[in-house]
Amino acid sequence: MDTALIAMVSQVTERLLPIGVAEPRVYTQFLKVFDFIEKSTDFSSKRFVVLKYFWQTLDSLGYLLTQPQKWDNTISASAEKLRQHCLSLENTPITCLTQDLVELEQFTFSYIRYIIEDDIPSFHWYLWQQQQK
Repeated sequence: MDTALIAMVSQVTERLLPIGVAEPRVYTQFLKVFDFIEKSTDFSSKRFVVLKYFWQTLDSLGYLLTQPQKWDNTISASAEKLRQHCLSLENTPITCLTQDLVELEQFTFSYIRYIIEDDIPSFHWYLWQQQQK
């Protein structure tokens, strides 16, 4: 599963970063996520760190939509709370239900597809691996 997470982080980063533009903050966070995935033994924590990286990268690159009518997907209040925690710069632990983590993953994948106007192949691989558990 670590390979699928790393593939997702790499592919999403590649698709979101403007060609030829240096983004040191994103690159630094990118390396921290890889390091965390490699060292952590808790898969739920790895999933959360990847989501936090995605939302913070979307925010720092200006991809968060400010007009809700452009984005018609909605999530539960508890998954939205988790998303807000992902956007915060705090590194405090958060306890969440697995269903909220899954819901936020699906919402995040859909959001990224909407932003880049294309698919990310590793999303399918990751979701398939999740189903095989």
